[in-house]
Parts: sequence; structure tokens; C-alpha cells
Amino acid sequence: MEAFLPIFCYTCNKNLGCAVITFGDLSWQQLKSEALESSVVTMGKWTRLSLLSLGASYDRCVPIYHSVARGRTVPLLKTLVSSYCVNSCAYCAFRCGRRVPRERFEPEELADVAMMLWRRGIIEGVFLSSSVDGDPEGATMVELHAAELLRRRGYTGYLHLRLMPGCSREAVRRAAELGDRIGLNVENPNDSCLAEIRPDVDGRIDVWRRLRWCSEEAERGNLVRAGLDTQFVVGASDETDRQILEATYGLYRELGLRRVYFSGFRPISGTPLEDRPPCPSYREHRLYQASFLLRDYGFGPEDLEPALDDDGYLRDIDPKIALALSHPELYPVDLNEATFEELLLVPGIGPKKARAILTARERRPFESLSDVRRRAGVSIRRSSPFVKIGDGQQESLHKFERKVEMSQWT
Repeated sequence: MEAFLPIFCYTCNKNLGCAVITFGDLSWQQLKSEALESSVVTMGKWTRLSLLSLGASYDRCVPIYHSVARGRTVPLLKTLVSSYCVNSCAYCAFRCGRRVPRERFEPEELADVAMMLWRRGIIEGVFLSSSVDGDPEGATMVELHAAELLRRRGYTGYLHLRLMPGCSREAVRRAAELGDRIGLNVENPNDSCLAEIRPDVDGRIDVWRRLRWCSEEAERGNLVRAGLDTQFVVGASDETDRQILEATYGLYRELGLRRVYFSGFRPISGTPLEDRPPCPSYREHRLYQASFLLRDYGFGPEDLEPALDDDGYLRDIDPKIALALSHPELYPVDLNEATFEELLLVPGIGPKKARAILTARERRPFESLSDVRRRAGVSIRRSSPFVKIGDGQQESLHKFERKVEMSQWT
């Protein structure tokens, strides 16, 4: 069922009317009524949930956030513990001194709300973050207290904890024991750029050192089953995509992060960056594509150079296609002879498709692309310019390059 919820926009600093919120067979108003009648959730708690879950623009929060994991949608309560902040991040709606409605949860209140939603079957997980309310250690401890209350009360669902830059090693240890996923936001890979947009945070000490602690704690006790994560705000400064991808590669390879998120910058009124242009939507998309190549395909930052322009920014083309077009000597790949690593170089073929192709051809060689689709159960239409069966190439690269120029395959 759909319901309308009044929305305050923290970007524009004004009321925007209503947004449509869905909860399956339960509307927001019905959920609110049931919660209030349960004597667990008061009107004050419900107001805080509305403001804090809708307020964190760079976490893309909504009352119930639908995350995608392993091919299915997982409903999460994704909320800030507090929107009061002592930091002055240039891009943030909750920066210190900006006039905006603010709220904070007490740990007991937040645990009450989360447990009610979980028991009702509305959520399967909880994602807790916060502004830096007071100091990093204190803000983190309030978040961890809420997490501890949830676990003590029998909560066995997914728990994602976003820690504060500058928190203690003990806070990181406790988070690793409680959470299924933990992390801190890097925000920017360039020290000088980070100092401009996040002046209260020392990236090397407050963030990278804490991420290393997260990695060490997770490995020490075989904890944090869903791994570590972080986020970059893209376009809030003059960082290049080359710098972002080099940092991303280090996060994957050196610290073992499971996921790196990219959030395109959007200007917010009443902040120092209110007149800065927003990040182009394609830039965020291409960074995700390149990031997956680094994480899942064995690519290095140097392999992605063909996808970058002279200034170090990703062009608006699938990075894997850019790489393939820059190395025509590697193609076409024979689907009956290629190794797993060679298959991963083909646009349109990922690890799952590559394994299916290898398994299917063990019985007998493929005879055609339709045979690949029928026996391996995968479509390789996008791959046709880069593959062959035996001696025949399916489509010339010259013809494919013309399609790319016409933006049909990017």
C-alpha cells in the first residue's frame, strides 16, 4: 500500500509537500497507528524517525530503504542517530551552524522503533549512522549502545554500523562484534581536496587509520560477515576519477573492503558549495562500473586508463568497452578455447557468465552463439563483436565502433 508523508527538504531548506512511501500491505499511517497503539513507540519517537531517516541526503535515506543484496531486495531501517553536528563539512545539510530542523534518538528509543518494525516483518535489517553530535567517540558510543540494546533484546537481523572519523580502537572493536557490516566514509581520495570540503577531519588519521582498524578487528575474530564498506562524495571538489579509482583499488586490495559506494554531489542551499554544479549522473554510474572491474575482474587502475580522458575523468562509455576497443589485438576471444581470465576481458561477460560457459563447454564445444545461449543459459548479445566460435567472428570491431559512436552500446 502507498501512503503520503510530509517531507522537509534539507537540500532546499523548505517543505516540499508529500512523498509516497510504500510498505507492502501496510501504509505509513497504518504503521504509525499500530506503533503508537503498541505503547512502545510514542509520537515523539515517530517524529524523530521521520526527520532522521529522511534527513541524511548523502545516505539516500527513506523511512524504509530497499537495499539489493544477492539478487533480492532487503528492507532496512536506515536512519541517523542524531542530526546535530559539530563539524563543518562544506557539502552537508547538517553542517554546524546551518539552520535546519534537527533531532536525536536516545538509544532506547531507537531500539524500540527498530524492534517493533523487525517483529512486524517490515524490515530485515538496520543501518545506523550519525552526525558528529558532540565528539566522534561520544557519537559513536551512542550508536553502539543502540546496537547493543538491539542484540540484547533478541534482534538477529542484519546490522550495518557507520562509524565516526576519529573514534577509538575500542569503539571499532565493539562495532565489529555487533555489526554484520561496518565502515567509515572516506568521502575524498585527495588530501588537499578533503581539507577543503571536510576541514574538521584528518583523512589519513581519522578515516584511513580507522578503516585499517576495522579490517584488523574483522580478521582477528572472523567477524563482520558482510564485510567493510565506505563512500566517496563525487564532485564536491576537484578530485579526479583516476584518484578515486586508485584509492578504491587500495581499499579493495589492502583493506579487504567488500563495497565502495559513490554518491554524486548535489548543491545544498546555505552551504559553501551551494553554487557548485552538481555531479553529472553518468559519472557516478561509470565509477560503479569501473569499481566492479577492480573488485571482481582482477583489473588494476592502469587497466582503466583507456576509459579516462586527458584530465583523468571517466568518459561516458562503459569502461570495459573502452578497454576492449583500445586493445583490438586481444579479440575476438574464442568461447571454446578461452580461459576464465580471458573471458572476463569480454564486454558483457562477468564471473557468473564465464563460469557457466566453462561448465557448458566441458561436455562438447559450442557450435554457435545461439548454442551458447541454449546450453550455458546466458545471453552474450552485447559480447558478439568480441567473441568467435571456431574460425568465425560474429561482428567486426569496425562496425561495433560505429555503434559506440552512435551511443548504442555504452
